[in-house]
Amino acid sequence: MKKILQIVLFSIFLYGNVVVASTQTAKITRVGCAITGNTCYAYIDQDIVTTCPKNDKSFRFPSDGANGKEALSILLTAQAMNKSVQFGGASAKCHTGFPSFLWLSVKN
Repeated sequence: MKKILQIVLFSIFLYGNVVVASTQTAKITRVGCAITGNTCYAYIDQDIVTTCPKNDKSFRFPSDGANGKEALSILLTAQAMNKSVQFGGASAKCHTGFPSFLWLSVKN
């Protein structure tokens, strides 16, 4: 029983580090969308640790995807207010070869 508890605790510790490592907080330096291709982007003020083949300090996401317009609204608001944004699942997936995210929120 003690061994099982150790394994469970180690797994929680390991998973917790993965979640923390995949969250990135940064200031937005530029936001925009392509007229064709339905891709929006947010450039940030720091490097993004990613395995995606392209990386120019920007997160990309589909404007026509689930909550794409809401994500764009959050990013524009954060930029206008000079607030940091927390990108959850940062670089957990790629969009058009660039890092993307799973969720985001504005930080104080």
